[in-house]
Amino acid sequence: MHMSPVTSPSTSLPGPVCGTLPVTLSLHRGSEAGRSVLMDHYARLDAETLRARFYCPISGSAALRMAARSRPDVVIALSLGTTVRGVCEVYRLSDGRGEMALSTEQGFQGCGFGRQLFEAGCSAAQEAGFPSLVIHAARDRHAILHMLRKAGATMNTHSDGVTAHLTLSRSGPPESPCAPMAHRSAHL
Repeated sequence: MHMSPVTSPSTSLPGPVCGTLPVTLSLHRGSEAGRSVLMDHYARLDAETLRARFYCPISGSAALRMAARSRPDVVIALSLGTTVRGVCEVYRLSDGRGEMALSTEQGFQGCGFGRQLFEAGCSAAQEAGFPSLVIHAARDRHAILHMLRKAGATMNTHSDGVTAHLTLSRSGPPESPCAPMAHRSAHL
């Protein structure tokens, strides 16, 4: 999968938070490379972002221990300048599906970076042979829930939040298997 740097102008939040630094998406396959990226990223996440990422309250030190033991199949890192500000992780489940998780640093949320990570993660997962993805989200994570609905995910709401199941497109362009398709939009 080829990902080249793109410049993402500030459209949703003006000012230095989103800025106009070049946004680079980089693909990391395999546990070692992915683990290093995750540890670096998790170290900068605040308590609320850690809660959203892990779907429960978790300390920074516990997140770092989990990253050190993780075995991600795919990690997409979104960097602004030279610093990773967001990550998409995909792990292979025992039934062959992928489990996806996304996180973006608090000061960089609302800039469209989560959408870029989601789309790049779907593409990388499709290329890695995952037939579908499972994504868990808290009910208050409106942006990811909106992206999942637009992508045609089946949403199951339960007391703790939402579990989404997304079949990856085999017929669409490989760079955007999670982009909404005409036949999916009719079911939303």
